[in-house]
Amino acid sequence: VILDDKKGEEVILFAGNINPGYYNVPFINMVDIISGNGMEKIIKYVKEGKSFVGNSRIIGRAKINNIISDALDANLNFLSGKKLMPYLKKYINIIENDTNRSLDDHKYTLIIMHLAYAIERLKFEKNGDKSNQIDDSALAREINNDFGINIDENEIKNINMILEQSAS
Repeated sequence: VILDDKKGEEVILFAGNINPGYYNVPFINMVDIISGNGMEKIIKYVKEGKSFVGNSRIIGRAKINNIISDALDANLNFLSGKKLMPYLKKYINIIENDTNRSLDDHKYTLIIMHLAYAIERLKFEKNGDKSNQIDDSALAREINNDFGINIDENEIKNINMILEQSAS
């Protein structure tokens, strides 16, 4: 993660699969980001960065989007995280509008990551047999319009489980 404070750039942490081993620069493993509290650690480091100013929600989301985009680029097999991000942000807006709430950074990140991996898996998987019923939510329809894939009810249930998780 690099912050541009208009005087230069500063590396405040590394996130990825391999720790580059820089002294005094924190490293967050991708496994922690996807399954644990890694995103909370990243947000904490970004907020503590000396160039972090202004509205934390807007700046926080922009920086989080960059982190997620880079992580997806490093970990998706076929799709580009940078090219997926506008779609993923649109899907988050649909979810926030449908649920009439603003997602905290942790849930935002988990849902974006879940959607990205689900889209790639469904777009490129070879198994055409689906035993699960296709979902007819606004989110599922939008994903179908954008990518020509059908989101089943289990994917939407997974998103709802993330939404209903209490903050830890």
